Amino acid sequence: MTQRSADRIREELEQAIIAGAFADGERLDEVSLSEQFRVSRTPVREALHALSASGLVEHLPRRGAFVRYPSFRRLIAMFEVMAPEDPRKKAALPDLRHRPAASDVTFGRFS
Repeated sequence: MTQRSADRIREELEQAIIAGAFADGERLDEVSLSEQFRVSRTPVREALHALSASGLVEHLPRRGAFVRYPSFRRLIAMFEVMAPEDPRKKAALPDLRHRPAASDVTFGRFS
């Protein structure tokens, strides 16, 4: 089965954002992206909408789509949602919520 253009564009933009190809707050222009991917603006709009739903892009009416890097708390929440539901698999993952803060660690010991 072939992949839809919007899905391919979403994946490529997602990887580019994660790799740091775009700065936080950078505007993603539909016209230039459609030229870059050699598609009409419709699949680009669909891809940006999907990225907006994931939190990597913020869409502002009449202004456009902007890259938004998630905060550390948002990243933790995203990984918790993606974590496996199987308790045996979940037990193998570290629980980052109960990790001591760097300020609580002194010479390798907890204060």
